[in-house]
Amino acid sequence: MRYEDQLLVNCLLESAEFPVSGEKGALGCSVIDWEYFLEVVAREGTELFVFPILLDKLTSLVPEDQKSAIKSILLKKTVISLRYTGVLVNIITRFERKGVDVIPFKGPILSQRLYGDPAKRSFGDLDILVRPEYVFSAITVLRDAGYTPQLEISEEQLDLYCEHEDNIIFSNASLSSVIELHWELSGRVFSRPYMYLDVVERCAAIDIAGKELLAFGDEDLLVYLCVHGAKHSWDRLEWLLSVKKLLDISGALNWDIVFLLMKRFRCRRNVLFGLYLVKEFFNVNFPWDVSQKIEAERGFAGMVSYCGSPLLKDKLGVVSKSEHPDRFSVFQFAIQDNLYQRIRWGGILLFRPTERDWRCWPLPRQLKVLNYVFRPFRLLVAGFQRIWWCSK
Repeated sequence: MRYEDQLLVNCLLESAEFPVSGEKGALGCSVIDWEYFLEVVAREGTELFVFPILLDKLTSLVPEDQKSAIKSILLKKTVISLRYTGVLVNIITRFERKGVDVIPFKGPILSQRLYGDPAKRSFGDLDILVRPEYVFSAITVLRDAGYTPQLEISEEQLDLYCEHEDNIIFSNASLSSVIELHWELSGRVFSRPYMYLDVVERCAAIDIAGKELLAFGDEDLLVYLCVHGAKHSWDRLEWLLSVKKLLDISGALNWDIVFLLMKRFRCRRNVLFGLYLVKEFFNVNFPWDVSQKIEAERGFAGMVSYCGSPLLKDKLGVVSKSEHPDRFSVFQFAIQDNLYQRIRWGGILLFRPTERDWRCWPLPRQLKVLNYVFRPFRLLVAGFQRIWWCSK
């Protein structure tokens, strides 16, 4: 592991072994490649966590010109987070006025829950969960607020689109903000949808900028964070850090509810693999019954090789399979609970239409069967195109 990588890992671990003087010698190197270090911190999404530690505990390690650069990045990221916090409060108020039931998650509300401050995490959009029956009303509210959907679909097509997809992305150029409107939390991966009514009963109020907003209960939040990390093949260490911080602050976490959610939505391996990574990376001790469930799973050590974060793989001492994390990766098949779900996942990849298919063929509901026919054809064409470009 490079010295710069070890420095980042020490910051994430909040290690008690931070050198107080002679830092360079203690780290075993004479020169730190700060350009590389800042790139890695940005790639892992950990700027707002790591930079304050550097400026506070390791200030003598950082050259003056790099301190200025770090402070500039920190200020820019903080301003973005605070701006999005204001946007969130405004848009939730608009939803409330129209009687549209929503729950914000991730973004500033997750930062508030984990760190007591909405501007302590890096994020570039807002995620809002809406009741499925209110999707069209929510779209109207967002349009009235100046947001434009990335995909234009009619009210007639909306029901069909909602059956296959889990969100629509909106952007507002004047506010430089992006909102992802969700009605399902798993990305339509689970055999049973994970929706608003599945989480609202365990939600709690949380204060953001003087306004009380609903937020996921800790059990649902833990499951979601692990599922989200697995969905993206754990491509960023910040997602793992969020799981660790949630475990730190939620002393009264009800593991029976977590186990029930794992069973209900058939996401056992999604959740347990996330906990396995936290255990190995941060050396976390879990209750006996949780540890037993983690140890009972097969293949977790090998799956780390297919994770997206290079630093995660280096820290755990595994050889990278150098596979780009996507929906067709080995990891996404291995994370499924059983053979049936792996076969089902293969069927989803081959036949279930995605947003890209909607862009190619925006068919009316009466012709919805053609969506399932056109998708494998499009994938076949895309595969041949990739082979062609790689051979040139």
